[in-house]
Amino acid sequence: MVLFKDGPKKKKILTSNINSCPAIKEVSLMNIDLELQKLMNGLISGTKLASKIKFLPRWEPPQKLMLLLVGYNGANNTGADVRVEEIVRQFNHIFEQDFIEITVITFDKSKTKNYFKGAKQVYMPTVFPLKLIEMCTKSHGVIAVEGSMFKSKFADSLSVFMASALGLANSQGKLSVGYGAEAGSMTNALTKFVSSHCSQSLVLARNHNSGKLLKKLGIRVQEGTDTAWTFQPSSPNKAKALLKSKGWDGKKQVLTICPINPYWWPVKPDLVKSGLKHVLRKSFETHYKSIYFHSYSSCDKSHYRSYLKSIAKAVNRFNSENDIFVVLVAMESLDLKACKELNDFLFEEAPIFEGGAFDMYDLVAVLRQSSYLISSRYHAIVTSMPAGVPAIGLSMDERIENLLIDSGHNDLLIKIGEQNIAEKILLKLSILENKRDDIRKSFLKFVGKNLEIMNQMGMNLVNELIRVYPAFLHSSGDLVPRSEKTSNCLPPIPPELEKLLTQNTQGEGAEC
Repeated sequence: MVLFKDGPKKKKILTSNINSCPAIKEVSLMNIDLELQKLMNGLISGTKLASKIKFLPRWEPPQKLMLLLVGYNGANNTGADVRVEEIVRQFNHIFEQDFIEITVITFDKSKTKNYFKGAKQVYMPTVFPLKLIEMCTKSHGVIAVEGSMFKSKFADSLSVFMASALGLANSQGKLSVGYGAEAGSMTNALTKFVSSHCSQSLVLARNHNSGKLLKKLGIRVQEGTDTAWTFQPSSPNKAKALLKSKGWDGKKQVLTICPINPYWWPVKPDLVKSGLKHVLRKSFETHYKSIYFHSYSSCDKSHYRSYLKSIAKAVNRFNSENDIFVVLVAMESLDLKACKELNDFLFEEAPIFEGGAFDMYDLVAVLRQSSYLISSRYHAIVTSMPAGVPAIGLSMDERIENLLIDSGHNDLLIKIGEQNIAEKILLKLSILENKRDDIRKSFLKFVGKNLEIMNQMGMNLVNELIRVYPAFLHSSGDLVPRSEKTSNCLPPIPPELEKLLTQNTQGEGAEC
């Protein structure tokens, strides 16, 4: 029995040999990531010197405290945007808004214009050093908010961006916090860079393994979690209407798949390819954006095709036996390609919900209508957990692995490098089917636990702020964290989440 289609043949994109010219070869061999780190080392040292001679002012009352949130926003990445949405809501709840001003960095304002209410948005170019220095210098505190904060899996430059922001704040004696951070495998050079510039920062790590790794680097670490747990999506009725507009009959069970291309990471800057693309109009299928290109060999392409075929094989068989409605969700614009290419192997073409065409409120609402979820996206699992959606994690790195292990469900984890993935997906789909109620209860209990940790994160942030700026608490009678008045450091949450929090704390409110 054939369980997947062959899919269309792809045209090869031909390029000239970029190393044929000695001058070009010399530039192409330059490690731009290392050069970026050297540049930021120098710039951070310069701001440290300027701060010592009191060239750069610190916060003093009665000024507004200006907080800069540094993350990966403006790429139609649902997880990144959801995280920051909730951080903004949480901070606006904890502090009196008359006394703080929040600014969120975005790489594309048009993609985030309807998000982060109560915060300003400032454009950050992909080539970031000068703009980052400007923004960090203007601010009184830097909060790094990207989930994949310290790791080399996706791009060293992203972690350099995060660590540089924290390092700039440290060099100026300002508040410097990594909020809900994940840490993973890093190159030696990146490890040294992070250790050097973030040792004075406070990092609230979103799982034990991340905290353990960061402590080895000499960084101050406290327990944290992701911030997406409190996110409030569109209504269930709207989600059902969106599904029906895509062909759902309102009765079939919904199997949602969130695929990615796990094999074309990391992205690296390449000045030669960038020049050929913009000057000579050469085409590169590996182009990411700006001067960055995916790392993508013929072997990687073969593994990626096998990944898609394995998912399709399992879903095709499961669908033939259960008559389900399959939905594909692109959690980031990059994932649209993976969704379309997965459709090449599915017997029945599945509708696609794409980040960008649908906002984060609608995408998460659709996820929460799922009967089953198969995801290589961390935040697809996190944001659907408050609805108790049973999920299989197809993990490319430690993020989903840490999440499912911490939730007590290592049995729902598949690493993409394993053998016989299709058979394992089928086996785990049967687990989801047979143990749905148990998994739902377990997931909801895990959500309650993380709500309590997120509440504690808010308190830890307040304590760190007062440590750096003692006058913030005592400069006036009104200049007091709102948490002192409302007994909790979570943003407003719906009754069902309040119930989970109460059940987890056994009726004992966690005071801030």
